This record gives sequence, C-alpha cells and structure tokens, in this order.
Amino acid sequence: MSKENTLYNKNPSMFRNAPLRFIVVIITSIFLVGLIILIPWWLRTRNTRLQITDQRVILKTGILRRHINEIDLNNVSNIQIKQSFMNRIFKAGTIKISSAGTGDIEIVAQGIPQPNHVKELIRNNKF
Repeated sequence: MSKENTLYNKNPSMFRNAPLRFIVVIITSIFLVGLIILIPWWLRTRNTRLQITDQRVILKTGILRRHINEIDLNNVSNIQIKQSFMNRIFKAGTIKISSAGTGDIEIVAQGIPQPNHVKELIRNNKF
C-alpha cells in the first residue's frame, strides 16, 4: 500500500462561518451568558476535522464519542457547496459529499474554510 499524502486538514471556522453570531457571543461572554454558547461551540469546532488525502475524504467528529466517515476519492460522485451571503464574504461554507455507492449525502462539513478549494482538491485528485 502506498503512503497517503494529506492535501487538506482543517477544522471548521467559527468566525468565518457565523461572523455575526461570533461577535454577539464574544460581547455577551463578558456577562457570562455568551460563555454558555461559546464553549460548546468551540469544543464542537475543535473536535471536527475535514481531511483530504490523495486517496480519501475523511470527516472526524465528536467530543466524547468519535465518529469517522470516509469516502475513497474514486467513489466521490457529487460535491455540493452551500454558502450564505456572509459565508461568501468570509470564504467559508458547508460541503456535502456523496459517493457512487449510495448516492446519498455521506459527509456534511459545516463552516469549512475555502470550500471551493476543497472541491477542486477532490476533483483534481480522483484516480
């Protein structure tokens, strides 16, 4: 088996994905109310990772329990990108990936920086 090279390895972006919510939460964290929202949100983003290698797309999620979803690059059949107006300004978005095996969306990664770059990495590295 050949060595796998990592092409992309990022966590979702809190600010880029939801800049207004991020600012409101930071301001309200002064009054401790925002910390109730900020801490779980931060933990979720730090424990979510989208990784693209030259062979697979891997989404790892979970704080206490771990969920790993993988799709071989040669099985990727569809890539969807969803961006709100603010996502487009800050270059973030949601990526949905389906494989030829099921046809259903198997990987959903929200708040991913530069989703169009991710799509091109997948398309350009398929066998």
